[in-house]
Amino acid sequence: MTLGLGIDTSFDDTAVALVTDGVQIDANLTVSQFAEHAEFGGVIPERASRLHVEMIFPLVREALGSMGKRFEDIDYVAVSHKPGLVGSLLIGVTVAKALSQALGKPLIGVNHLEAHIHAGLMEHKALHYPFTSLLISGANTMVMDCQAHREYVVLGGTLDDAVGECIDKCGRFLGLPMPAGPALQELALTGDPKGLKLPRPMLRKPELRFSFSGLKTAVLYALRDNPELKKADVAASLLLAISEVLVKKTMPAAAKLGHKKVLLCGGAAANKQIRQAFEEEGEKMGIEIYYPSIPLCTDNAAMVAGIAHEDFKRQEFSGLDLPVRAMVNWKTLD
Repeated sequence: MTLGLGIDTSFDDTAVALVTDGVQIDANLTVSQFAEHAEFGGVIPERASRLHVEMIFPLVREALGSMGKRFEDIDYVAVSHKPGLVGSLLIGVTVAKALSQALGKPLIGVNHLEAHIHAGLMEHKALHYPFTSLLISGANTMVMDCQAHREYVVLGGTLDDAVGECIDKCGRFLGLPMPAGPALQELALTGDPKGLKLPRPMLRKPELRFSFSGLKTAVLYALRDNPELKKADVAASLLLAISEVLVKKTMPAAAKLGHKKVLLCGGAAANKQIRQAFEEEGEKMGIEIYYPSIPLCTDNAAMVAGIAHEDFKRQEFSGLDLPVRAMVNWKTLD
């Protein structure tokens, strides 16, 4: 058996995990910083970095202690090194390098976006390459042709705001706590999805691109101009608009590729309304829809250790010169 230690500090969550043989999740610990940044209305990068410093070693010790493991039992150390907040990434990568050197174990750098895709493979044996993936999170909205391990072609993405950012900002307009996704989802369950007419940005454009800034602005103006609007109706109408755009862009792209499987991944893939919309369309088109469990949709370190196991088997390791990068190439994820 191979035990991998995964570390993810790509944004504001400090995450540590232990994974056996790339699929068995022994420990998956995450500490959210949302409460620490609430007074500022958003994440403060420098503060996020300091909080990662405070939390990462206690989490590593807790993960090992919960499984009765020692540092010496670790076979490799995996860490997200791109994309993300540079200061936050540096904390995780520095700790991973130190552990790798101290333990004499391989260091494996992981692309955070690729790890989100791999999360679906960890949980679904029926999901295998090739397939189409829709990665939707706070910072990303992209459709990918997934051919093999670390072999992806980005077919399209957002021109501005990502799905998760649109949801969080609209949630703030509605007075919901951050992160807004879970609260918006529950509020929408009691609303009328046709209660507010909202635009479907770029839906009629032939290219596989997205734009959610205008949708966010439409919600803001609707609430400003119509104070009597029911919040539940606004939430339901917003999620319907988002779901329709995602489905009507992604599913034809998968069919064109000849793929019979579509994976939803990233934090926004935890949304019930989005999942249901894809499942309904998938049933019509004969395409299977997959998505990770909620703990593996949101940022976590289990997916980092999981994808790194594939590199461990190939003996593809990183050196101490492993860099951190805020951005990746939009087309190749490199």
